[in-house]
Amino acid sequence: MFFLNYGLLAIILMKLYKKSEVKPELWKMLLVAFIGLFTFNLRVPFGDSIIAVPILPLGVWICYFTISRKNNQIRWAKYRQFAWVGFFANFFFLVTTLLGAGLQQLIYPENAIQTYVSDISNVTIINTNSSGERVKLNTESFSAQLSKIKVDNFDVQVWYQNTWEPGTDELFPYMLHGHLASWGSGINPIIYIERDGKGILVIHKGKQTYFTCNESILSIVKGGK
Repeated sequence: MFFLNYGLLAIILMKLYKKSEVKPELWKMLLVAFIGLFTFNLRVPFGDSIIAVPILPLGVWICYFTISRKNNQIRWAKYRQFAWVGFFANFFFLVTTLLGAGLQQLIYPENAIQTYVSDISNVTIINTNSSGERVKLNTESFSAQLSKIKVDNFDVQVWYQNTWEPGTDELFPYMLHGHLASWGSGINPIIYIERDGKGILVIHKGKQTYFTCNESILSIVKGGK
């Protein structure tokens, strides 16, 4: 989205520049448009994140008071449209951000395990707790259940509390290593496997998603712990 946003902004600026009867210096035009991007924003919750809604054109005001000093309105008229393009570009960026978030969720749904684990060809299991057995990923079982693995309710707070209880075995003693998320998703989740091999806990950007399988996706390695 970054390259799309600024690419379109550059195209708009160049079209306006070519149509201008009195053309400013190119680098000054770009600088004014860049300063015009600065705004006073209203921060609004949107899903799991916060979006910034521009409400005051701080950059335009800065350009105005800087360029039109000493009552030089003619010089301000030469740059004014570029400053305002910078300001209104914020609304375009906001729209593309919202559309991008919706598209991201559509293509890479948070409630699908395939979003977080799409390639298991190089996966190994790391034992994070001494109470865990020596295991490996059962790739056949995992692949066969992939489309059937569903999101389930799980109280993460209770798990954290129980982790510190004396004599309590770690509920998720195994961690996946070497897995790849869906291509193009840009995510790099941490994935824990439950002791019985039927629960998968995905942690990404501070959010936990718990999945359950019908059968264990772990196999005990012969030779003990």
